Amino acid sequence: MHQFELTDDQLQIQEMARKFTADAILPFAAEWDEKHIFPKDTIRAAAELGFGAIYVSEESGGIGLGRLDAALIMEAMAYGCPSTSAFISIHNMASWMIDRFGSDEVKQKYLPSMITMERIASYCLTEPSSGSDAAALKTTAQVNFDEVRVPVANRVGAEGEGFRIAMMGLDGGRLNIGACSLGGAQRCLDEAVKYTKDRKQFGTPIADFQNTQFMLADMETELQAARYLLYVAAAKVTANAPDKTRFAAMAKRLATDSGSSIVDRALQLHGGYGYLMDYPIERFWRDLRVHSILEGTNQIMRVIVSRDLLRQ
Repeated sequence: MHQFELTDDQLQIQEMARKFTADAILPFAAEWDEKHIFPKDTIRAAAELGFGAIYVSEESGGIGLGRLDAALIMEAMAYGCPSTSAFISIHNMASWMIDRFGSDEVKQKYLPSMITMERIASYCLTEPSSGSDAAALKTTAQVNFDEVRVPVANRVGAEGEGFRIAMMGLDGGRLNIGACSLGGAQRCLDEAVKYTKDRKQFGTPIADFQNTQFMLADMETELQAARYLLYVAAAKVTANAPDKTRFAAMAKRLATDSGSSIVDRALQLHGGYGYLMDYPIERFWRDLRVHSILEGTNQIMRVIVSRDLLRQ
């Protein structure tokens, strides 16, 4: 069984992320959503735990963990707020690319403030003529300046390598977004179990109805299947396995489709209350729905998988 179990170190990382979420994210996430607050202080508190540079090397000031460790952290934080976890995921993807491909000058200039998340990174992939077709990007820089020259010293990687580097970053980004869906789906499944035990119809808790039991059983089965495929894919990306990109695409597709479906059924089990902001389900429904679009649409994930299969 050992190959299917988390190590002691991974369990400690997971517990640390869960405790941070319980203390610093879960009690405040509904207010952030309602009042459109971007929680900078909370994000920087996460960085104090190393969550701003999860797989940035220790030599560069990061905590140098693997992609499974990162997925555990993202999943735990998404239990409180998937969108906050996704912000941190994208920041980590950009930080890793600078650490992995940037010159010493670029790393020294940007990484210290990125590790603390005083400087928050983004990843631009969508424009009017591009998105799913990433190779069709026409923008040649993240911001348009007038008569400003960007020095070669600020370039990440060699000339012409930008697209390859950007695509490599997406393998990890897809795992993290998938992990965010897992965390959000787990939260909604837990909420649905609790609600159906308390909610009565015709004098009976709706958890006693076989239809409810079947729905919950399917939600749990699909969640666990998606979780373990994602963990395997994370191990492959860490090991730089030849099929890492295919597994990352499969895991992202399954985790985000399953997560969205699980949250949808959790909302159904809550009935009309599922739409009210008094309950967290409607917020998670909105947050997880976008995951099938982020980091490459799930239709593009299928293209990646099928191309790799047909190439064999």
